Amino acid sequence: MQMTSSRFSLRFPALAALAAFALAALGPPAAQAQQAGYINQQAVLAQMPEMQQARQQLQQAIQSERQQLQQQQQDLQQQMQEFQQQGQMMSEQNRQQRRQELQQRQQELQQSMQQRDQQIAQRRRELMRPVFEKFQNALNAVAAEQNLDFVVRDQALLYVSDMGMVNITEDVAARLGVELQQQPPQQQPQQPRGMGSAGGGQ
Repeated sequence: MQMTSSRFSLRFPALAALAAFALAALGPPAAQAQQAGYINQQAVLAQMPEMQQARQQLQQAIQSERQQLQQQQQDLQQQMQEFQQQGQMMSEQNRQQRRQELQQRQQELQQSMQQRDQQIAQRRRELMRPVFEKFQNALNAVAAEQNLDFVVRDQALLYVSDMGMVNITEDVAARLGVELQQQPPQQQPQQPRGMGSAGGGQ
């Protein structure tokens, strides 16, 4: 889960964020109460055309790398099969040399797999960064308009409505010009349950 303010965006556990808000609400009467909001980040991101395009481009990059890797694996497997079939007809020196060559090829293939994983991760960051920046700008603008001190991000925070937190999911979606998918109503839980970090974060 993330809490976002106009000055910073940090990751906090859900219960810690809610505890901070609750303590602020129970502070001295003279102190100005903090205004808090929350947003279903994934619901908005999933409907952004930029996100859909980024995911498509990323999938194409993954598919291309996968095909090249599969070809290299097939080539190496074929060479190893040929060695198993013809190895007995080689001299000991040639057999040892060929075995070392295949081992070297296998190590190179493993290194290539790691490099491809790093390249895909880098490509993912490049594609997602402008999407999240656009989302963040819209969130900041809505939070400023509604005078919110911070915004908690999660997929579902139904039970915090009783604490006065404002749901700005639709407002952020409207600013981005995206239409949210209609979701069936969910029963409000009687008590908070354990939650993981909000998905879609950078």
